[in-house]
Amino acid sequence: MAVAVFALCDGSALLSAHAVLTRFLQFVAPGEAVSAVPVGLFAFSGIVLAGLHASLRLWPGYLLHPEERFRRGTLAVVGAVATAGMGGLLLSGTDATGLAVMAAFLVLAALVGAALSELSARALNRIGLWGMPSEVIADPELRPEVERALRMNWRYGLVPASDALPSHRRRPTSRIGTAAVCTG
Repeated sequence: MAVAVFALCDGSALLSAHAVLTRFLQFVAPGEAVSAVPVGLFAFSGIVLAGLHASLRLWPGYLLHPEERFRRGTLAVVGAVATAGMGGLLLSGTDATGLAVMAAFLVLAALVGAALSELSARALNRIGLWGMPSEVIADPELRPEVERALRMNWRYGLVPASDALPSHRRRPTSRIGTAAVCTG
């Protein structure tokens, strides 16, 4: 469920970035900069960006620190810019203006996508569909404190099994199943 929501976020970010950039460039330089980039190259770079997000496990991003999500997101944008730039140079003969427009498109799409992904993660957390159920194995007096820390740091995707929805407990959202958080 969460992966589909994040894929939808990336698709929406790509479409909105293309619309905003096209409108901006038509206002600044009518007919010149927009025509410098073939439409297929926008689609190709968007597919590369979405593929890199998926392969770098940014969908949905469980168990990742904020710094790691930022690093992987930056790597995805740089990889998409490099791949689309080389594709633009080699396959379609795009000039420097076209490459600058392509880079601006991907950076704008990454910024919009990050904002949409954060909003989606918060919404999924609020309705109880975020994370994977985790059994906390700890001393009885430490267990409530560990569970409270997991609830406060919800973005890591570890939901105490006592908080998980009944359907969430039966069918974990991850291939690794239920995680155990051990303290000692």
